[in-house]
Amino acid sequence: MSANTTNQQITYPVGTDLADNPTAFLDMLADVEGRLVQRYTSNADRLARNPTPATGELSFVSGTTWYDRWTGAKWLPITPVQAVKTANQIINNSTTFTNDLHLFVPIPTLNSTYAIEATIAYVSTAVADIKLQFTVPAGSGFNFGGYGAATTGGTTGDANFSWATNVSYGGSGSDMVAILQGTLISGGTAGNLQLQWAQNTLEATNTTVYSRSWLRLTAIS
Repeated sequence: MSANTTNQQITYPVGTDLADNPTAFLDMLADVEGRLVQRYTSNADRLARNPTPATGELSFVSGTTWYDRWTGAKWLPITPVQAVKTANQIINNSTTFTNDLHLFVPIPTLNSTYAIEATIAYVSTAVADIKLQFTVPAGSGFNFGGYGAATTGGTTGDANFSWATNVSYGGSGSDMVAILQGTLISGGTAGNLQLQWAQNTLEATNTTVYSRSWLRLTAIS
């Protein structure tokens, strides 16, 4: 006969046969189970099966792409949450912020602090340029800035440094790159960090954000 532990469903022997030594086996599992990267089907499943985790325990919830550590107060990701752009995207003759089709990530833990990082490869004319911003769920807030060509023109030696909720960088008709860095404070509503972008000045030309651009969110506290 056998049974399973409540948390990770590890099988152990049950019976009157002393050779099974179920008590000693359970004692061993009590030491081992908390040292595993424990797996759950959902946050609710994790709460039900492990209501009082020990500080430093690791876990993984199905359907996510990161591992969590119990800080003593909450489950906080120890691996980044990230997205890579898999196809080029074009905006023509529009200054209306538009969702990037690939560069968005879920915010794993509410009421937490995250670092925002992104590398945006793009091409735009010297007239159209490019502007970028993020959207977040209600109750969350962010600021970011970065490195990129100034809208006054040029491909080297120019930069636009800011600490804002949107930024504008220059175009030259050649392939360019913008490096974004910032801070996100998540609130009490779940949702995504979503990159949006558009032309900075209306022009009937293509502004393109290239595949292989990426976005990363890393938990700080």
